[in-house]
Amino acid sequence: MTVFNRLLGLLLAASLTACALIPEAQQDMGESIDQIEHSATPVDCADSTMLRFSNHPCDQLAWHRFVYDLALTSETERSQWLRHSNATLPGQLQAALIRSHPDNPNIVRLRGQGDLLSLMDRLPANMVDFVHWIAHQNQYLLEAEMTITQLNRLSAQQQQSLDDLTEKLAEKSAQLDALTEIEQRLNSMRLENDDH
Repeated sequence: MTVFNRLLGLLLAASLTACALIPEAQQDMGESIDQIEHSATPVDCADSTMLRFSNHPCDQLAWHRFVYDLALTSETERSQWLRHSNATLPGQLQAALIRSHPDNPNIVRLRGQGDLLSLMDRLPANMVDFVHWIAHQNQYLLEAEMTITQLNRLSAQQQQSLDDLTEKLAEKSAQLDALTEIEQRLNSMRLENDDH
């Protein structure tokens, strides 16, 4: 029992020491939180629409707003935006995102997806994850649509096969009805001959 008592006393002493250190740790943590709160300055991005690459939060927000606004645009607006995009790297990314819009025809979207993937190596590090996420979602959507197209094609082929088999069945059924009618006439003629 003495070993148990010593172990219990040791644990009790350790827990009391830890409890004494907690207020100091809380005070240090509180000071660092106050420093963070005081060092963070609010940023006004209300009129930030310029699409460029930098670590500034407004530039990041402008790209997010562009993608959001792009999702809500009509085909006419997207065509107009595409005509106004330029050959700079941000302009190329803007054009690739416009081409990748889900409402565009598949051939245009495939081109946009290829453009997005080819731009990945040239983009600044702060944009790579954002563009990679968009490219991943687009790829997933394109693959799903291709699968649906293949399934629709297969379904149409099976429907055509079913229609062909139904037509052949109707022909065979008509032939069988004709043979049954001939057999009934022959049987009735035999019965008449047997009665005479």
